[in-house]
Amino acid sequence: MVATSAPNCDVYAARLSDPQLDISLKNTIIRELRDSFDTLHTSNYGHFLATLFPVFYDLLTKQSPVFVSNSPEQKLRSTMLDILHRLPLNETLKPYLDRLLQLCLQLIRTDNEDNGVTCLKIIMELHRHFKSTLEGHVQPFLALVREMYGNMGTTVRESFDAGETPGPMTPFSNPFASPRPTSPTTDTSDHSHKTLTRSMWSFKVLAECPVIVVTLCQTHKKYNAEQIPEFIPLIIDVLKLRLRQQEEACQNAEAKGQLLVGMCPGIKNRTLYHDFIAAQVKTLAFLAFSLRNFSEHIRPYQDSIPDIVVHLLQDCPSDASSTHKELIVALRHILATDFRGAFVSKIDLMLNERILVGDGVTSRETLRPVAFSTLADLVHHIRTELSPSQLARAIQMYSRNLHDITLASGIHSMCAKLLINLIDCIIAIPDKPMARRLLIQILETFTRKLQSLNQQFVRVKCQYEEKVRELPQSEPRSPVGRTDIQLAPGTNYEQFLPIQTSLADTHGDFVKDTRFLIKSLVSGIKNVVFMLKLCNPPPTSTVVNLQEYGAVARGFTHKEVRIFVDLLRAGIQCFDYYSLASTPSEGEKSTCPSSPTVGKHPAPAFPIKLRPVSKEEKELLEHFASVFIYVDPAIFQEVFSSQMEFLFKCTLRNTPLLTVPQFFLASDAVSQSFASICLAFLMKRIDHLGGEDALYTSVMIQLFKLVFMAVTLFPATNEAVLKPHIANIISSCLKLSGKALHPANFFHLLRALFRSIGGGRFELLYKEVLPLLQVLMESLNILLNTTHEKHMQDLFVEISHSVPVRLSVLLPYLSLLMRPLVLALEPGSELVGQGLRTLELCIDNLTQEFLDPIMAPVINDIMVALWKHLKPEPYEQVHSHTTVRILGKLGGRNRRVLQNFPQIQSKQSAVSGLPLQVIFHGLDEPQSLPLDSVLQVAARVLQDSQSDFFYQEKAFALVTAQLSLLVDWEGVTSEKLGHLRHWFGQVYAAQSSSVNALPDQEVTSLSESKEALNPDSGEPLVPYQFPSVSPNYLLHQECVKVREETLVTILFAVFSASTVPGLRERAHTLIQRLVRYYALWYLARHCASLSAESAVNRTASSQASTDAFTAGTTSDNS
Repeated sequence: MVATSAPNCDVYAARLSDPQLDISLKNTIIRELRDSFDTLHTSNYGHFLATLFPVFYDLLTKQSPVFVSNSPEQKLRSTMLDILHRLPLNETLKPYLDRLLQLCLQLIRTDNEDNGVTCLKIIMELHRHFKSTLEGHVQPFLALVREMYGNMGTTVRESFDAGETPGPMTPFSNPFASPRPTSPTTDTSDHSHKTLTRSMWSFKVLAECPVIVVTLCQTHKKYNAEQIPEFIPLIIDVLKLRLRQQEEACQNAEAKGQLLVGMCPGIKNRTLYHDFIAAQVKTLAFLAFSLRNFSEHIRPYQDSIPDIVVHLLQDCPSDASSTHKELIVALRHILATDFRGAFVSKIDLMLNERILVGDGVTSRETLRPVAFSTLADLVHHIRTELSPSQLARAIQMYSRNLHDITLASGIHSMCAKLLINLIDCIIAIPDKPMARRLLIQILETFTRKLQSLNQQFVRVKCQYEEKVRELPQSEPRSPVGRTDIQLAPGTNYEQFLPIQTSLADTHGDFVKDTRFLIKSLVSGIKNVVFMLKLCNPPPTSTVVNLQEYGAVARGFTHKEVRIFVDLLRAGIQCFDYYSLASTPSEGEKSTCPSSPTVGKHPAPAFPIKLRPVSKEEKELLEHFASVFIYVDPAIFQEVFSSQMEFLFKCTLRNTPLLTVPQFFLASDAVSQSFASICLAFLMKRIDHLGGEDALYTSVMIQLFKLVFMAVTLFPATNEAVLKPHIANIISSCLKLSGKALHPANFFHLLRALFRSIGGGRFELLYKEVLPLLQVLMESLNILLNTTHEKHMQDLFVEISHSVPVRLSVLLPYLSLLMRPLVLALEPGSELVGQGLRTLELCIDNLTQEFLDPIMAPVINDIMVALWKHLKPEPYEQVHSHTTVRILGKLGGRNRRVLQNFPQIQSKQSAVSGLPLQVIFHGLDEPQSLPLDSVLQVAARVLQDSQSDFFYQEKAFALVTAQLSLLVDWEGVTSEKLGHLRHWFGQVYAAQSSSVNALPDQEVTSLSESKEALNPDSGEPLVPYQFPSVSPNYLLHQECVKVREETLVTILFAVFSASTVPGLRERAHTLIQRLVRYYALWYLARHCASLSAESAVNRTASSQASTDAFTAGTTSDNS
């Protein structure tokens, strides 16, 4: 690129100003100058302006403008203007500002439209950077613009009526996408020789003016009050202009009952028509800007603005999507003012989607969101002024948009909100049957939308879980070649189609948007159903209570009842979107998170931990459930009788749905009906209560509890509902618990039942329990005698004390209550308060002659339990005071009826079986810390199957460590092995040699002469001697006994650990080592005793031989 130095500037100036130089050569020079312009530096910028600006000024003003696009003169002028447009806007340019602005204004008046557009861009940039300097030039420019607006009427007539010049019959191309008239790309061959319009009569130039005028008015506030009012009549006149051919075509189509949208075929010059519409749209945007501060000047034209907007929407070419978008944006600003009320008369046309967004494919795909939201704002603000037919059209349009998958979730929410806002207007319609039809239409629309959301859930869930896992993205597919597409479950198949049929929601949180949409839909459905009762059919003559008749919606057909069924099914499924944050992985079993397992079957753990429900989800579930309260009770009965099983299955998948039956059962309107439906459903499946599916049984028991709660809340109506089932519940629980995998669930159900109907308010239910009382009490006593689990024992005790019968009825079976009473009074039990109340009740209401014989078998246990509650603080003082009161009421009978001496617990020894020596700073000797209590706790934890595995593992580690303190695994075991090998070696040597042929002393000397070696180490092996009893040991027999008891406790804990699944292998290994250790220990002890006995026999034999030998010698001597 050639550098633009000072001598080169002079050369360029001289050659360009040479009148004899050929025009084509001047074009070459000016293009070279333009290409090297970017290398111009600040140091020679002043010389550049001083040298070349006068040349450009003379050439542009003295030479006549041309109106042929590809002529050499036009190329020269456009290139010079392009260079002037690219001039750096700094202090160096300031001396030339006035002449430059004058030049631009002059060229706009005289030159063609292409050069005029460039001049307008120059003016815009100059006013933006030199605000205060060019304030005096604002007025001339505004006068020029007003003159251009005044020319538009003549321009339209001359351009399209009398002297329309047909342009090239080619499809219109977006002018913003085409190269600039003065860019280098326009040097290519083009033989069209397009004729250019003079700037003052150009639609293209006029389209650039409104933006500049608005900018100048915002920059220089003083011109607003005096200039804008002068523009308004001119703007209105320009906006009212409409082509004769277009207007006649619209009238002809209307006469045929058709609608013409877009440019009519009678217009030949498509490019010129596009420019005309673009200029009008820009002018409308200028009008929208003026509405903010000059509404009083525009008020006389208020009725004309809707006509202008509608005919622009109707006349806008289908392929001019950018112009159409600007038109809708301008309309949005107009509708934000109080001028929106004038559009009521045009709402029918604007509700036509063809007029609103056009027929073009691009316009339909890109403009519908903004167009529908703009129209929704209008309909919302003028909804009270709409006629019933207009309301129907609005409902039809936005119901269709609500199901359009190509629109974003935000647009769907907007459609739902608009339909909700129209409900109040629908109710005001005098024709109630029509209002009812519209409300049913909205209800059906919302129901279908919920169904469509359910169909998308599988795909959304897969995408959500993949996003949470943050898996690494797969390698992008190559655009060239063909690859196989692996479609995983939940794949959006539409994204692989050649033509996208829906917009991929890649931005934003789709789950959050969907939840917001569900919230809007549920709110709308509740409002619709509530308003339907205002459109009930007229009551028949048999209706007595009109207030009760109008309290709920009535008169539904079979088809409308089916809508409520679909609504229930779709609604409860949609709440799966709230479970995504806590959805377990596929294949995960529904077991209690913290329940250990014993053997093959999981231990019962009730209640199972259900998924927590958020405040928002709970409120939304209650809103959804309240929908069915406002319908006819017969419809409610029909819907839930057929869908109760579906509701239960959905609750198993999404446990917060329990809020729905809870809401129904707590509602006075439907509590009786739903309790009857729910009880009938549960009683058919009561045998499943003891199964291994913890979630299934937990949900069933929760439903039973809710029904029992309803009986407590509304005893007058729900007691009769429970009465036919209570005997069946009790007998089924007693019968099925004997063969169930988890029988505790049946007793949890009984406890919940007895807790709910206790208190003496349900005489009908008590009569049903009375025939089963003896069987129930006997069964509970049998279970108490056979159970070994503390939690089950407490459960049976509580059930025994909460049997829902009067005390007078219980008297024949009072003896069966004594054993549960003793267990309830034991300290540490949660049933102490209930046991004390029961005992005090019996003492207060029964005579001494009747009560004492019944209490006699267990009186000692009762007294001991009562005495244990007589403790000072921090013990529970309520129990202590109650115990003192009971003893006072007995009045000495507590001592007279005692049969045995009280058993007082005492600590037999103060010696610790497993002390821990702890050294404290400042003390010379270590302090002993007994660990016996810790060991007892560890043993109980390992024995209790309900203990958490975390604590069981820690308890086993403690037991193992304590066992190592009492048992020497390595040293003692290896020592005893060595002694055993030596002893068996001696036995084997004695058997293999001719022991009988040798004298005893030789055998003894032979065995003693051979040095015994350890077979492992090869070192001499010291003969084993069992440790003798030291005097110290004899003095501490008590310590030895305590340590033996401690060792027994540890061994019991180790064997208990072998039943825990996670500890089974480690416990088995430890047990094997223990068995090996004690086998060796006892065998070595036995061998040592045999060795000692053999030594004694050998000593006696040697003494006998010696005596015999001595006697023989003596006789010989004799």
